[in-house]
Amino acid sequence: MPQVLFNVDNGILCDKNAQILAINSSVEYKELISSISTRTQLEEESERVSSVVRKSFQSVMLSHRWQKYEVTLRDMQGYSITKLPHSGSASKLQNLCRTAAELGYRWAWSDTCCMDGTAELQESIISMFSWYRHGALTAVHPPDVAILTSSEWHQRGWTLKEFLASKTVLFSTRYLAFSMQSATGFRREPVSTFSPGIKDGDIAYSLCGVFDLQLPILYGRKRRL
Repeated sequence: MPQVLFNVDNGILCDKNAQILAINSSVEYKELISSISTRTQLEEESERVSSVVRKSFQSVMLSHRWQKYEVTLRDMQGYSITKLPHSGSASKLQNLCRTAAELGYRWAWSDTCCMDGTAELQESIISMFSWYRHGALTAVHPPDVAILTSSEWHQRGWTLKEFLASKTVLFSTRYLAFSMQSATGFRREPVSTFSPGIKDGDIAYSLCGVFDLQLPILYGRKRRL
């Protein structure tokens, strides 16, 4: 899991310790602990346990195009996203948390303010494919145009990794009728059944995770991945 996540109940960023505290104090966790006291009960209730764990730990991921001004990790220190003015950037994150809550999930993640842009950057870039792969779903926010093929979201490099890694992708209502096959040029089958690796002659693309590789990240002033 990412080190920092939005708690969608209150819109506050939580580190690992705060995440564990929130889960331990949840009604679902307490009910689960009180109803299972032996190993036999645990084995008999394995399916229910798995369901509660998924709901408790999985997060809704955001796939989007950065705007000129984005809410950052520093901006969120001591604040709730729900209390920030409804600007383009804040509204995007508020909608993300609202969507996650409506779908019954506790956590949400965005690259704009849920990771440290310095100390944890390399680890985060390497881990992001896995985060999107194991997330509950990915919510797409292409705000610029109504036609997806002309959207900057469709043209950005990170979209490929997020789109292939995610098992479920959620578009806003106005995009639901649009054919992703037409937008991407990919056939539906390889995209929906994609797994990391280079089998079947996939064309190499310089994004960590897509081919299950870990490479040094040279991401800065003059050199980019």
